[in-house]
Amino acid sequence: MEASILVKIGSNENKFIYALHRALHPDNLTAPPHLKITEKITDSIKQSTYTVKISTRLTPKNFDSLRGTIDEILMLTEMLEKLFDNT
Repeated sequence: MEASILVKIGSNENKFIYALHRALHPDNLTAPPHLKITEKITDSIKQSTYTVKISTRLTPKNFDSLRGTIDEILMLTEMLEKLFDNT
């Protein structure tokens, strides 16, 4: 059995999306072997979207790792959001 999470973060400020990608991309390249991470950025006239899909074989240890990865994405998103709001 496999567990997958799809996270989509959109913003009308493409600088925010690209900053988020730069913050997360290095970690995504060195993910543990049991995690498969794919990511992409899509741009449109009104919005840029950063999409991350995280998949793993479903075991208790892998699920904890999946949850930790999602927590990291959300934490960095929140931090960057606050940074961009203050500029």
